[in-house]
Amino acid sequence: PKKNIHISKFLSLILRHKAKDFGLDIEPSGFIKLDDIINLPQSQKLYMTESLIQEIVANDEKGRFELVNRPPFYIRAVQGHSMAEVTNEETLVKLNENSIFDFPTVVHGTKEEFWKLIEKSGLNRMKRNAIHFSIGYNDENHVKSGMRLNCEVFIEINPQYAFFNGFNFFISKNKVILCPGNESGVLPVEYIKKVKDKKGNCLYK
Repeated sequence: PKKNIHISKFLSLILRHKAKDFGLDIEPSGFIKLDDIINLPQSQKLYMTESLIQEIVANDEKGRFELVNRPPFYIRAVQGHSMAEVTNEETLVKLNENSIFDFPTVVHGTKEEFWKLIEKSGLNRMKRNAIHFSIGYNDENHVKSGMRLNCEVFIEINPQYAFFNGFNFFISKNKVILCPGNESGVLPVEYIKKVKDKKGNCLYK
């Protein structure tokens, strides 16, 4: 239902980007007390309830949220954060010299207009805490998150090469690979393996 989509978007906004702006306490792991969110005036307007949020979390195809009962209930976004209060180390599982090989295909999806800039200066995490990658292409069954469906350009990287050159990689609960990049938040072009557009044309190799 449309109402659930509005609530889901509002939850993403708070849990990924705006917790502090709403005056909410957020843990380094990204968890916020659910009651604190439900009690916001904006949440009241959306008629948000505990059972409704449980339903949204359970039915989210991309597995974007995690709800735990400590008690009381706490909720977090499993990736996509831009807040300094939330750390990759606390939210995600760090890949090591063995687990980095578990993911042969690691892809970043973007719009065509951004590719020229990426080709010159590498992938940039922008305002987020990490660059996001999926563990395959959108049409593969095991891929449920990590890239938007409207992506036009698919950038496949070599995570093993980057890892052994000192780059950190993490995986989220919903199987998104994340890389914070270097001190400037960039994963340089040399770690890009190949790039293709949605028609399958090779743009870079």
